[in-house]
Amino acid sequence: MNTERAKEWLKFALDDLEMAEILARNGKLNGALYHIQQSVEKSLKGVIVLYEYGKGKSFKTHHIDRLLKIIENIPLDIPTFVLDSEKLSVYA
Repeated sequence: MNTERAKEWLKFALDDLEMAEILARNGKLNGALYHIQQSVEKSLKGVIVLYEYGKGKSFKTHHIDRLLKIIENIPLDIPTFVLDSEKLSVYA
């Protein structure tokens, strides 16, 4: 498991989530949605890196649905709300 790199992705994800909260509190909903999408994307990349799936492959995608397809191969119990997050890809 690549915990250090996964932690980096999750820190980036938390930073985006914090930015989304700030923007939402100030009525900037489009910006908030963008940062929510970014947070989910980076969280999923963190999981992929942690479990070392797709080793050697590039994750240069902002499509949550493509990342979820990779995660579906990881033996995890993935909550439905995570699978539903693909709807956020339009905000990338």
